[in-house]
Amino acid sequence: MFRLSVFIFIAFLSCTTEKLLPQYKFEFHSQYSDSVTSLRGLYAFNDEICIAGGSGNKLLLTPDGGNKWVQIQTPSDENYDFRDVHLIGDTRILLMAAGQPARLFYSDDLGKSYNVSYENQNPAVFFNSMTFWNGNTGIAFSDPIDDKFLLVETNNGGASWHEIDYGRRPANEMNEAGFAASGSMITTYGDGYVWFGTGGSVARIFYSNDYGSNWRMSSTPILHGESSQGIFSVSFKDSLNGVIVGGDYNQLNLRDSSAAWTNDGGKTWQLSEVLPFGFRSCVAYVNDGIDEFYVATGPSGTDYSIDDGKNWVHIDSLGFHSVSVANDGKTIWLSGSEGRISKLSFHRK
Repeated sequence: MFRLSVFIFIAFLSCTTEKLLPQYKFEFHSQYSDSVTSLRGLYAFNDEICIAGGSGNKLLLTPDGGNKWVQIQTPSDENYDFRDVHLIGDTRILLMAAGQPARLFYSDDLGKSYNVSYENQNPAVFFNSMTFWNGNTGIAFSDPIDDKFLLVETNNGGASWHEIDYGRRPANEMNEAGFAASGSMITTYGDGYVWFGTGGSVARIFYSNDYGSNWRMSSTPILHGESSQGIFSVSFKDSLNGVIVGGDYNQLNLRDSSAAWTNDGGKTWQLSEVLPFGFRSCVAYVNDGIDEFYVATGPSGTDYSIDDGKNWVHIDSLGFHSVSVANDGKTIWLSGSEGRISKLSFHRK
């Protein structure tokens, strides 16, 4: 009788908790496609302005919430693949180009002209992601060279970058690297907090609370062991609570160990109980002051979590490479293969 009463109480508590948690209805609004471009760089500046970059030297911007997307000038006619893009203010554009030589570009006139703000001819250098604490201070990270991850920082909004001293860079393990799948492998919060993820032989998080001057490391339960496996995206809502997603980009529908969460600033990580529905290349935090959740996307679909990454709910099999949330906390853009850009709207059921 006692065991039956406990069972009934737990079942009641579970149902009550589920009812208390908000449930959402989502809708995708297609805004652009071209059938050929892979759009991995995405940055939502506000509810009107968003920029997307990708293969084939493609750089797109919307000034009106996505009613129209216009192609803007790029640094040259070379066939760049922009894996990360960033907007600062109304006129500054930052571009991270994949391939060799490794280059970061800067424009202060909305793409009318560009300067090379950083260049490295070392064939091992491959930038994965960049991020900013504010309009001036930012950091970007590359695959390792000389047994340590290459990190560069800026204090003038990306107009120039300088390498963090070799002695302050975290060491990598053999066959450990990053992924330039969505421009979201590194993220910042507040005054000095920064985290970046890795994959390959291991799936680890490196974290710092002093703008990257000193680093600590933690292991995670994300799938790893092969060059196609690991952490692909990192998102934190504050200095303690964060989510990582990834998996295996060669097995898009594999759910195994594809998401984890932390509530201690990244020191320890717990595998999500209900995982996303496959490999996920990007995760972003949504908070408009009323509604709060994470959105994760990948080529095989899109999911959301209302409990800080512990459990994921499938939205749709429509998948993308990247997701970005504007500074209003509720405007969500996604970009992916075949030049697809969509806006994701939501409301409570």
